[in-house]
Order: sequence, then structure tokens, then C-alpha cells
Amino acid sequence: MIKKILENKFLLFVIFLIGIVFSLKFFFKEKEKIQYQLAEVKKGEIVLTVSGSGQIETLDKVELSPKISGELESIFVQKDQKVKKGDLLFKLKTVNAQDNLEDLKIALDNATFTLEKLEKSKKQTEDDLKKAFKDGFILISNIYQDLSTMMDVLKIMSQESSYGSERKDLDYYHKVVGLYLGHYYLENEIKNDFEKIKEIYDQRKKEYLSLSQFSSQKELKIFFEKTYDFLIELSEFTRKNRDTILLYLQYLDQEAIVPPIPIVTTESQLSNLQNYTNSLNQYKTSLLSILQSIDRYQTSIENYENDIISQKMAIEQKERNLKRAKEDLEKYFIFAPFDGVIGQVNSDIKIGDNVSVSTFLATLLTKEKIAKISLNEIEAVSVKEGQKAILTFDALPDIKLIGKVIEVDTIGTVSQGVVSYNVKIILEEDNEMVKPGMSVTAEIITQMKKDILVLSSQAIKSQNGIYYVDLVEAPKEKKEEYLRNPPSEVITKKQEVKVGISNETMTEIISGLSEGDLVLLSSLVLNKSEKKSSSQQFQIPGLTGGSGPGMRMR
Repeated sequence: MIKKILENKFLLFVIFLIGIVFSLKFFFKEKEKIQYQLAEVKKGEIVLTVSGSGQIETLDKVELSPKISGELESIFVQKDQKVKKGDLLFKLKTVNAQDNLEDLKIALDNATFTLEKLEKSKKQTEDDLKKAFKDGFILISNIYQDLSTMMDVLKIMSQESSYGSERKDLDYYHKVVGLYLGHYYLENEIKNDFEKIKEIYDQRKKEYLSLSQFSSQKELKIFFEKTYDFLIELSEFTRKNRDTILLYLQYLDQEAIVPPIPIVTTESQLSNLQNYTNSLNQYKTSLLSILQSIDRYQTSIENYENDIISQKMAIEQKERNLKRAKEDLEKYFIFAPFDGVIGQVNSDIKIGDNVSVSTFLATLLTKEKIAKISLNEIEAVSVKEGQKAILTFDALPDIKLIGKVIEVDTIGTVSQGVVSYNVKIILEEDNEMVKPGMSVTAEIITQMKKDILVLSSQAIKSQNGIYYVDLVEAPKEKKEEYLRNPPSEVITKKQEVKVGISNETMTEIISGLSEGDLVLLSSLVLNKSEKKSSSQQFQIPGLTGGSGPGMRMR
């Protein structure tokens, strides 16, 4: 017996220990904590470059030719004449080019003016929309103030009897009229109808009290629509009972019957129902007008936004056209690319002749240093004469010089199946330490856009050719705080964006986001013990051993 008792005690002790183990395990169980990284949409610039390497060479002479076709208007040099960098040597007739430039300036000005009008119209429509919501909320406030009294009176008519009967007043009128007209009548039909309406009213009143004129436009519009639907149902209820009482009074008059409900009570109820029906119809008309205005303004704003995006793209195109026209106009002037001596002037050409890019004009003798680099066919496509380049030297790590592209091979060189193009870059500033034969690396700036919206490329995703980001919904006053110290929970929505140029780190945002918007960059899920301790250990999921922070990307 004692042995059995001891065995039972031992079993209970084991169960107790197991319970403690599981309790501790539950107490110290790990939970996941998400750490967010956010990125801000900012104004900035993006620079696109291509790089190539080669050597420094000495340019003994260069043949000067026009960079564009046209009529030769002036010759300013002769053989053996010394010239300085930037001296004007030849000039082509620029009348057509200047006219084209002026036309493009006017087109750009007109497009800019149109954009300003669109933005002004959008702003006015946004103001009109805000006013419509404000007017709507004021109307709603008046409606629910009146409904409070209206529902109390209708409750008395629907749920009380003026002559001490179980049948309520409105149900009594319906029963009498039903018998008079030979219609089927459901017992307590009006009482039940009112109870359903009252239930909806109570819900709408609760929703109304949770709103203010500063609630979101989406919330207000949904509530306006719900209220409009309720007004339709309530006005139909009052109209139906008004018409019933009119028929009831007509029946009493024809049959000369003395009713159980005093005529003065019935006439008072009829007057209330007539007033309520008229008021509800007016409220319906006013609220419907506001809802239609809201729909119209929202549609207009959406159209303006699309038109503004299209207009901005048109302006960008016109700006590019104007920039090209200015660059083309510069090509009508042939300047000395560096100091030197005119070795030869083509005696076969004269003022008034038509010349082209293949026409030889003169030879310039010089001892200028140039960087000659090689680019593959993909990189060479974006390189053009006149582009700036940053030159660095293996032998002179502390020196950086600025250069300008003066020549790009028109025909590539094939070596072991790889096509490459030579690019010549003249040094715009000389340094005696730079010697011919030195290795050089050139970073050519092929495109630069300033004062544009930029965002970390890591934040941009794509699906089926559509680019989008996870836009963080944050109050304006909280954005800086969110950026410095992201909260443990964020609300995001998928926002489609249109992107422009991009480099290794940043991407241009053309539309879909505004300056200051916050975007989800990444989220890290950290395993953290619920019970704090002075030394916590984390482990990378899926790996064993080791002690140190572990995390996984989501």
C-alpha cells in the first residue's frame, strides 16, 4: 500500500515537473518582430556614365569639318595663322536653324502655359471638392438633427395606439384602408417596417457621430451614399403612410363613420407625415446634388492628373527638342578645339558653297594631349561629341582632369568576336605630370538630369511590365519621425509609378509619387524573446550553432 502511494506521488511529481518545463517554454517562447527600412522620395539628380580605359597620346594634327550640313557663310582663317582654343574659324548660314529654334521656344512656352492652366484648374477643382465635402457634412448634420425628432414621432405613430388597442395607429389605418379597397393586410406590417428602419437609423447615427468634417474624403463619401439610401427608404415609408391616411380620411367621409382615433389626432399625424415626406425629398435632392458634384470633381481631378502627366511628358520632349536645336545651332559655328596653327585651308571651297560633315575645311596643327580609350558597342551607343569626361590616371592617383569627347569611331574594330570603338577625349586642362603613354580611365557623362524626383532603386518592384512601390500611409507630421525611427507596424498600399532614367542606386520617378512620400525599402524579421534579459541570443533561421544576431529578408 505504501509502495503504491509512493509510486503515485512520484508520478504526480514527474507530471508537475513536465508542467513547469512547458510553462517556462511558453513563457520564454520567441516571437517575430519586424524591423522596417523606409526610403523618402526626394528632389535630386541622376548622372549616367560609361567608363573606358586607354592611354594618353599626343594629337599632332586634326582635320576640321562641319558637324552639320549647310551653306558656308564666313571664313575667318588662312594658312599658317595661329589660333587659340575657342577662336571662330568658320560659320555656316544659321537663318533656318535660328527660325527653328525660335519656333521650338514658342512651342515650349505654349506647352508650359498649358501646364500652368491645367495645374491651376486642378487646384481650383480640388478646392471645389473640399467645399462640396464641407457642404455635404453640414447638410448631413442638419439631416441627422431633424431625423432625431422625426424618428421619435414616427415611433409613436408606429408603435403606440391612440385608442387603447393592441393595434398601433398606422397599422390601424392600413387595416381599414385594406378592407375598404379589398387588399390583403399583414398584421403589424407597419410596426415591423419601422423597426427595420429604426435599426438602420441607429447604425447610421452611430456612424455619423464617429465622423467629422475632417474625416477622409473616402469615409465621408461612403457615409453620404449610405445616408442617401436611408433617406430613400425612410421617405418611402412616410409617403406610403401619408397616402394611407389620405385614403382613410376619404373613406370616413364617404361612409360617415365615427372613428376610434380622434380626427384631430389623425389630421396631426397626416400633417407630420406630409412635412416629413417633403423634408426628406428636399434632403434627398440636396444630398444627391452634392454626391453628383463630388463624382464630377473627382473625375475632373483624375482627368487633370492624367492631362498634367501627359503635358509634362510633352514639355520634356519639347525641352529635348529645344536642347537639340541649340546644340545643332552651335554646330553652325566651327571653333578651334585647342591652340595651334592652321596648316592648310581647303582652297576648293568658297563662301556660299553647300558643305556637309564630310567636307574638309582646314587642318589644325597642335601638340595637344588626348585620351584615347576603347568602349564596347553597347557603351559606345550613348557617347557623343561634346560630352564631358572625368579622367583619372593609374600613375597619378591624386589627379583628376576634365576632358571633352572630340571624336567617336563611326566604324568599330572587331577583335576575337568583340566589337569596340575608339573614343578621343581632349584634356580641357593640362597638367605637366600627365605624360604621353600613361594609362588613363575616362568616365564619360552621357546623361544628367537635375531637380527631379528620385528614389532608391531597391524600393521599386515590377510585375508584368508595371512598376510599383509599397507606399507607406503616414501622417504628414509623422513622416520625419518615421524616417528616423520606423515604427514597429506600418500600413502600406501598392502604388503604381512611372519611372525614368536610373543608375546603380537611384531611379527617376516621373509620376505616381510626390516629394516627401515614404516608401517601404525592406523589412527584416527578427526573432526576439518575449522576456527581456541582459544578454539575448539570436539565430539565423535554418542554421544551427553560433550566437549573434540572425535575420531573414521578407
